[in-house]
Amino acid sequence: MSGEMRESEIGVVMADDHQIFLEGLSRLLAADERLCVLGTCNSGDDLIELAKAHEPDVAIIDISMPGPGPAGIVQQLDALDMGIKTLALTMHLEPSFARDLLSHGMDGYVVKEAAFDELVEAILTIQGGDQYLCRTLIDVLPSESALTDRERECLSGAARGLTAKMIARELDITERTVRFHFANACRKLGVQRVTEAVAAALKQRLIAA
Repeated sequence: MSGEMRESEIGVVMADDHQIFLEGLSRLLAADERLCVLGTCNSGDDLIELAKAHEPDVAIIDISMPGPGPAGIVQQLDALDMGIKTLALTMHLEPSFARDLLSHGMDGYVVKEAAFDELVEAILTIQGGDQYLCRTLIDVLPSESALTDRERECLSGAARGLTAKMIARELDITERTVRFHFANACRKLGVQRVTEAVAAALKQRLIAA
């Protein structure tokens, strides 16, 4: 399935090894005027080729399919230097899966039991530069009590309007590490987006205004 994208639309490619599910989801996404499904495939290797051919804004990735694992897919998409955002769409609720993917730079994580509207919300959120954790994931991930110093530093940078790349440069850590700290902060504060984590941290005076 492939479409012609208008300038205002978000271009999406998807990979899932369940063809019926993939076709159904493609039709649902294509019906949203904000989105354009540029192509679908059934393996990680094919997803990389789709990305090279179509230069999408967002890649939706099933984490259990043939080809390179999700961390490898994220790494290869990052290497294309196209600014492609990555969204895991999975049946896995295990905290270890989520932590591993977020630590490897995945921009969003949504479980397949989520409502379709939440998937669209996730796409719009990560395309806007924020990270997205689905509501179900927040419920199942255990939360430690306090934010670490690094988590507060990353949120403080975001509060000043810095991007993850700028924060990484300022703190002399990798951008992937910044995103991992963002994900942990979101989980601890019980929110889905970095902007919400910043607002919560400011409200609770965990970081300075």
